[in-house]
Amino acid sequence: MLGTTALIPSIIVPILGGGHEEKARMIQTLLFVSGLSTLLQSWFGTRLPVVMGGSYAFLAPAISASYRFRTEEPHLRFTYCMRAIQGALLVASVFQILIAVFLIPTFGRLLSPLTAIPLVTLVGLGMFVYGFPQLGTCAVVGVPTLLVLFSISQCLPHIVSISREEPFNRFRYLRYWRLKPNQIQRYALLFLVPFAWPFAAVLSVAYGHTHSICRVHLSGLFSGAHGLWIPNPFQWGSPTLDVGDAVTMMMAVLVATFEGIGTLLGGVFGVGTGSTALVENAGLLGLTRYGSRRAVQVAAAIMILFSILGKFAAFLASLSLPLVGAVYCLLYSYVVSGGMSFIQFCNPNSIRVHFIVGSSLFLGIAVPSYWHESLLPSGVGSSWWSCTIQVFCSSSALGAVAAIVMDYIVIRGNQSLRVDSGRDWWAPLRNNGDINTVSFYSFLKKVEGLLPCLKLERE
Repeated sequence: MLGTTALIPSIIVPILGGGHEEKARMIQTLLFVSGLSTLLQSWFGTRLPVVMGGSYAFLAPAISASYRFRTEEPHLRFTYCMRAIQGALLVASVFQILIAVFLIPTFGRLLSPLTAIPLVTLVGLGMFVYGFPQLGTCAVVGVPTLLVLFSISQCLPHIVSISREEPFNRFRYLRYWRLKPNQIQRYALLFLVPFAWPFAAVLSVAYGHTHSICRVHLSGLFSGAHGLWIPNPFQWGSPTLDVGDAVTMMMAVLVATFEGIGTLLGGVFGVGTGSTALVENAGLLGLTRYGSRRAVQVAAAIMILFSILGKFAAFLASLSLPLVGAVYCLLYSYVVSGGMSFIQFCNPNSIRVHFIVGSSLFLGIAVPSYWHESLLPSGVGSSWWSCTIQVFCSSSALGAVAAIVMDYIVIRGNQSLRVDSGRDWWAPLRNNGDINTVSFYSFLKKVEGLLPCLKLERE
């Protein structure tokens, strides 16, 4: 989560014309909004151990809004851009809330284990640009970080396990460790940071990298950050509204997770991006095998606390981006494997299942690649139409739509095809079929009585 919190401001702030102080303030605000959205989601929303954070789907509309301002003074340009983005996010959040209330129940009935395979898998594959390509921008920092992370999370637990089973092998001194093998894998990222960040800082001082992305920037960030600062609403000024910016933001919410309240908070506090469930959080659950709602709520409270400490935000801003890319290489791989694991609920011997999975994955990768290379050769421009096309270049959205269409062509009225799609596995969980669901969402059932439109129709 901290990687996204540092990466999104590092991408968007220089483009909008901001400096070190604006970058630190945006990181603080993003931490505050992410913590608040996570608490609301875990208590009153899905009540799942999900961490909310900034979404990359909103970067293209935000960058498109910056092309309308050509002032000479960078700080003034940054302020104008943030006010325009705030206004667009506020409009998009209302649109997002309406969709979540009236259309999400219908969309939920369209999903099945078969259609979830390309949806989840392409979410992980679609984030590859923030993984190894980001790592490759400075291989001298990224590659050692990736190797150390792989060694801690995969090799070290196995070595410790062998040392306890065979006390006379070469690793027998590790049997005195108090940590169990599964605990080593669970805390792999915590063990990595004390190595990776000082390693990048030492390289910056000793060799003085000319490539700025390899350097750990400290002086400008720490001097520009406040000691104690509480994010306040509309900190960049009164929001402004442009129809083109609002339309592109509304298109972005269609390909992001429907978290309207988080996007509304992002527009109020001015974080420059909307809110969504973090993909790396799903990968972290696969790495640690630990999904506790209480742990997520404690982490959200810590995020809100750290958002007040400006120096901590400056520390996050100083993290080397190749270091974040190395972490993403491991976490996103768990997301991809988690998506492919849905095949166990389907019929793996069905030719129809093979066709839908293969073609949806292929289209989810090929179509966005064609749009980027042919229809958008110059990248994101000032045209809201070109920006809208770029927003819909989402691998997961295209793959999921293709899978849903192909799955529903011949499935109605055919029980054998429903079994192949894995729908019978999900049927007991619908309409309060599980007693644990009734007790888990007892509070939300009271809200459902006030809003009848939230009730799911029976199949």
